[in-house]
Parts: sequence; structure tokens; C-alpha cells
Amino acid sequence: QNFTIQKIGSNKTHKVHTRIITATNRNLQKMVDAGSFRADLFYRLNTISFELPPLREHATDIPTLSRFFLKNYNKRFNRSVKYISPEVDRFLMSHSWPGNIRELENTIQKAVLFCSDSTIDSSCIDFINANNKANVQQPEREPELEIPKGNARALQKEHILFLLKKTGGIVRWAAKEAEVGEATFFRKLRKFGINRE
Repeated sequence: QNFTIQKIGSNKTHKVHTRIITATNRNLQKMVDAGSFRADLFYRLNTISFELPPLREHATDIPTLSRFFLKNYNKRFNRSVKYISPEVDRFLMSHSWPGNIRELENTIQKAVLFCSDSTIDSSCIDFINANNKANVQQPEREPELEIPKGNARALQKEHILFLLKKTGGIVRWAAKEAEVGEATFFRKLRKFGINRE
């Protein structure tokens, strides 16, 4: 409280420069009211407080977080799992995530380790979440559109849309998949009036 400490058995005080950060998933105010948590400790700790909502309450962040973890674990494990399929995105956003961001990170980590393809699809998530198989629908796969790789002139609107859908709207990955430069890919977006959103 006053940035000093005194060792047990000593009569000398020592100045310290420190901050204490605490976290809990309990309602401490209710516990103080119920007499199950010390009020003096609560008021010393409760100088500045932040309430972090659970992951399920900001599900729109999940695709961004998933791709961040995907990039990290690809690098860490020297893997080349590049994409997350749309059906997996839908599953991840609809899952309740009782373990919050740590559970999401672990899920993506396992997918990177165990998926044999370049895309995390529903079979990877089935393997990871054996207890949640009913939550992941197995839609019929769309026929794979043949991309004229390395041939910017032959890239049509349907090719661009297909690549953006496959890569979750990440132009760098879509351009790499098409084997063209990012600037060329952006020109195609403008030409066909495609908005990445």
C-alpha cells in the first residue's frame, strides 16, 4: 500500500517499486458481501479493474485469432498448413469455448500438428474434438476450381472469389496460391469490383 516492506523479525523497512496484478473468475464483491473474501484485501487490490468478456461473447475475433495461432504454430513446428476452411471457421465461431483463448490456441496447435493437408478442414477438427463431432457438419465438398496458376491474364472473377474464400480473404495467401504478385492480385480485385470484406 505504501511501497515499503518489512521483513518478519526486522525493524527496518525497505522501499520497493512494484505493482501487483491479479485475475479471477469469481465475483469478489459478492464474496466480500458474503464474508468469504477479506474486504481489506479486496479494496487494496481493487485499484484499477478490467472485466474481460469470455471468447464466446466476441466470436467475431475468432477468425483473426485462429490465423494468428496458425501462423505461429506453422513457424514453430515447421509445418505448411496455410488455410482454415469456411466450415471450420463457422464451427469455431459457434463453439462455446469454456477454456477461452487458451482452448482456441490449443485447438489450432493440434490442427497444425495433425492435419495432413494444407487446409484445416472439418476432419481435422473432428479428430481434435472427438466429443464435439455432432457440432461439425460434413458438407459436400465444392468441386475444386482449377486455377490458371502463374497466368494473371487468365485469372477471372470466379478464380479470384474462389481463392479469397479459400484463404479467408488474405490477399497475400491468395496471390501466392495463384502464383502471381500481390500488386497484380489487387489490380484484379479492382478490375472485377471485388471488395475483400
